[in-house]
Amino acid sequence: MAKMWLDAACRSLGLKAKEIRSEQLGRLVGQLSASVKVFVRDPHAQRVCLAELERFIGPAVRAVSSPAPTVLLVATETDVVVARGHARKLCDQVGFSETEQVRVATVVSELARNMVMYAGGGKLTLTALSEDRPGVRVVAEDQGQGIPDLASVLAGRHRSKTGMGMGLIGSKRLMDQLDIHTAPGAGTRVTAIRYRR
Repeated sequence: MAKMWLDAACRSLGLKAKEIRSEQLGRLVGQLSASVKVFVRDPHAQRVCLAELERFIGPAVRAVSSPAPTVLLVATETDVVVARGHARKLCDQVGFSETEQVRVATVVSELARNMVMYAGGGKLTLTALSEDRPGVRVVAEDQGQGIPDLASVLAGRHRSKTGMGMGLIGSKRLMDQLDIHTAPGAGTRVTAIRYRR
C-alpha cells in the first residue's frame, strides 16, 4: 500500500520515484502526508497509513541530510525581501503547504524588519529541522539596545513609533514556538519554530 501512495504522490508532483533528488524529498513527504489526510478519513487509519509510509520511505528520508543552515546579514529593506524569499524556498524544500510557507515568510519579514528598524541590522539564520518533526527554525540576532519592556510588548500594551507593535505578538501566533532573549544594551535573539502540518 505504501508503494501505491508513493507512486501517486510522485505522479502528482511530476516526479519519477527512481529519480527523486534530495531537495525534492521534503515536497514528496509533504504531498504524501496531505494525500493520506484527504483520502483517509478515519484518524486511526490515517496514523496507520502514515506509519507504514514512514517505514517504507523513512530510510530514504533519513539518508538525505538536511540542507545547511542559511545565514543572512540583514541591514536594508532589500535584505528583508531577500530573507523572505529564502524562507519560502526552505519551507518548500521541507514540504510546507503554500499557507504554511506564507506564515513562516511573514514571521521572517517581521523579525528582519525589526532588526533593520530598531538595531540597524542583524543576522538571520534559517534551518530545516528533520530529526523528530520536519519543520523550520528561524533565529534573528542583533546587537541593538534590546527590548526595554518585553512583557508590555508581548501583552500588546506597547505601541511603537513606527507601527502598532504587533510584529512579535503576530509572529508568536504564527509559529509553534517563539523564544525571545533580550537585555538592555546587549541585543536581542529571537528563535521561532514552525513544524510541518
